[in-house]
Amino acid sequence: MKKFLCLFLVVLICLACTACEHEEEGTMFPIKTEMKTDGQLYRGGEVEFPESLWQTPAFERYEELDYEERNIRAYFLDSVQDTKVFAFVGIPEGASAENKVPGIVLVHGGDGTAYYEWVDFWVKRGYAAIAMDTEGRMPEITSLMTNNNRKESIKEHGPSNSALTDMNYPVEQQWAYHAIASVIVSNSFLRSFDCVDRSHIGITGISYGAFLTCQTVAYDDRFVCAAPVYGSLEQKIGHCTFSTLVTGRAGEIWDDVGILKENTTPFLFLNGNKDYWFSVESTSKCRASVLYAAMSLKYAFVHGQPQGALEVPEVYAFADYFCKGGDSLILIDGQPTSENQSARIKIPKNISVGEVIGYYTENDILDMNTEWKSVDGSQDGGRCSVQIPAGAKYYYINIQDSRGLEVSTDVIAL
Repeated sequence: MKKFLCLFLVVLICLACTACEHEEEGTMFPIKTEMKTDGQLYRGGEVEFPESLWQTPAFERYEELDYEERNIRAYFLDSVQDTKVFAFVGIPEGASAENKVPGIVLVHGGDGTAYYEWVDFWVKRGYAAIAMDTEGRMPEITSLMTNNNRKESIKEHGPSNSALTDMNYPVEQQWAYHAIASVIVSNSFLRSFDCVDRSHIGITGISYGAFLTCQTVAYDDRFVCAAPVYGSLEQKIGHCTFSTLVTGRAGEIWDDVGILKENTTPFLFLNGNKDYWFSVESTSKCRASVLYAAMSLKYAFVHGQPQGALEVPEVYAFADYFCKGGDSLILIDGQPTSENQSARIKIPKNISVGEVIGYYTENDILDMNTEWKSVDGSQDGGRCSVQIPAGAKYYYINIQDSRGLEVSTDVIAL
C-alpha cells in the first residue's frame, strides 16, 4: 500500500510539473513597474535630447482636421529647436480621470503621415491613441493609409525624411533626431490627458516607424511594451534596402542594437520572412540582443502602411497583455539550435498550440528573393520540434496558437 501511495504521489508531481510547462498564468515577460520618467534613458552615444521633451509640450489646436464624430482631434505640438509636430489624438468614449484607459503611440512609415484611421482603430480597442507626423508634413482631409495624400506642414517643422543621407550634418540637424524627438514629445502629450493610465502606454511603428520605435524606446523609458513592425536595428548585417542606408556614420549613430541591450521594455518584433526593406536576419539578431523580446515572422507578409497597422493581430494581443491584462502570446523561452531543432515554450492559460511549422531555405542569402519551404512540426508537452531536410542553410520554427496568433523562433544558420 505504501509503495502504491508513493508511486501515486510521484505521478501527481509529474503531472503537476507537466501542467506548469503547458499552462502558466501570464507567460509573457514581466510587466514594467519602474520607468525613468524625467529624461533620457540611454546615454552611451552622441545622441542627446533636451529634458524638456519629457514634459508636457505647449500645443495648438487645429480644428480643420478634427474628426469630432470619432472624438479625434488635431494638434500642433512644440518639439525641439522651435519646430512643431502635427498629431491626431483620440480618446475612447467614457474615459475619464476616474475611468482611465491605456494608451498607444503610433509611428507611421516612410512617406506617410499621421493617420486618423489608425488612431480610430485603437480607440475602438479601448486605447487613447496618438499618431504624429515625423517627416515635417501633415495630412490633408483626404489622407488615408492607402494613399500618399499629405502636404508640407503649415508650421515651422523639422527636416523631411532623407533616407539617412544627412549623416554628415550635426546629429541635432538630422531627420532621425527630429523624428525621434517628435515621437517622444507625442508620448509626453498623450500622458498629459488625465484619462490616460500613464503606467500602461505602448508604442508600435511601421517600417521607418519601426526603426523610430526602436530608437525612441532606447531613449524614452516610459513605455510598457513596444511592437516594431517590419523594422529593427542591426540592419547593416542584412541583405535589404535599409542595409544600404546604414553604412558608415549613419550605421554608427542609428543602427546599433547596443542602445537596447540594457532596456527592460518588452518587445515584439514582427516582420515578413522575405521583406525587401528590412532583413529577417537582422530582425532575428535584434530580437536576440534585447532582454525581453519575442518575434513573429509571417510568411510572405506584405510590406505596407495599412498592412503593418491594421493586419497584425499579434501586435494587438501583445499590447492587450501588457496594457489591459489580456491573454499573452505563446512564449518561446528556449531557442532551437543547428543540432537541436526544437523550441521550449510556455503556453498561456486557456490557450493551446494550434500548428507547428518549420520554415527552411536552401538559399545562401536571406533577402526578398529567398525561397522558403515548409515542413510540418509537432508539439510534445512544452516543446515544439521540426525535422529540417538536409541541404537547408537556414530555418526557423513558427508556432501558431489556438487563436491563430503566430510566434517564431530565431532564424538558425545550418
